[in-house]
Amino acid sequence: MNAIDPAHDTQVAVVGMAARFPGAADIDGYRQRTLRGEGPGPVLEDAYAFDNAYFGLSPGEALITDPQQRVLLECVAHALQDAAVDPVRGEEVIGVYAGACTTAYAAHLRREIGRLPHADDWQIRIATGPDFLAARPAYKLGLTGPAVTVQGAGATMPIAVHSAVQALLAGDCTSPSPGRSRSAPRPTRPGVPRRPSAGAVSSSSSR
Repeated sequence: MNAIDPAHDTQVAVVGMAARFPGAADIDGYRQRTLRGEGPGPVLEDAYAFDNAYFGLSPGEALITDPQQRVLLECVAHALQDAAVDPVRGEEVIGVYAGACTTAYAAHLRREIGRLPHADDWQIRIATGPDFLAARPAYKLGLTGPAVTVQGAGATMPIAVHSAVQALLAGDCTSPSPGRSRSAPRPTRPGVPRRPSAGAVSSSSSR
């Protein structure tokens, strides 16, 4: 792929977007809450309503996958749909630039390892590790561009967007998808998750 000449083409358009917020299932819902002067809701609705089969995960794999990584996976898929981009049949080279916060989900799973006969410590590391945050949606959705995990404390999302735009201009990909996921849920016991104790926000966009 040839790099884009900055002297001739530096315009970038957001043509697809997806997000989930506490109290709002999507961007339109968040906009309506904002227009009504309402603040964020207490929890992310349907945080555990995850279609594991759609993403090729077994129920056991889905359970031990960090919930914020599950939400990010859903949002990347929704953003691609919103942009009318088919990563399998199209010719787009789609990259993922994503970040997430640190949670105690892995520690909780390890404490409950006796109730998780389908999981071992290595599987928990893969299911919750930040190293796999961007790689998971890239692999599960068949994306062929860069998959880069970005961590920048409170600046994670701006850094992800900046990295995605720079990759686009450099020709590393034709459709970058920057995103950030933040949540702090844990199951009360394996197989019976509870709603998040803190809100979650996740967003993605495609050029």
